[in-house]
Amino acid sequence: MLAENVKAKAAEILNSLTEHDLQKCCEHWQHRMQLCVNSEENYFFHNSPELARQLKIQHSTDCVGTFNLNRKNVPKEVKDKKLKKVEIIA
Repeated sequence: MLAENVKAKAAEILNSLTEHDLQKCCEHWQHRMQLCVNSEENYFFHNSPELARQLKIQHSTDCVGTFNLNRKNVPKEVKDKKLKKVEIIA
């Protein structure tokens, strides 16, 4: 029942989109892909606090991923936090 409701709501929302909405969505996707290309793979594989800061400030892009706690500029509160599986810190 829940899956059917989700599908129906998703279809309702998708059908309500205008051509302009879809164009903006494609432009946003292209922008994100360009960020990936410009970062020379760092966008996916070599995350760091500095990269996350730059993406947020310059491109209003949130960053999700993992990074080595021994890297430079990792905030102390992040290093000291003991996370459980699927737990996040921001």
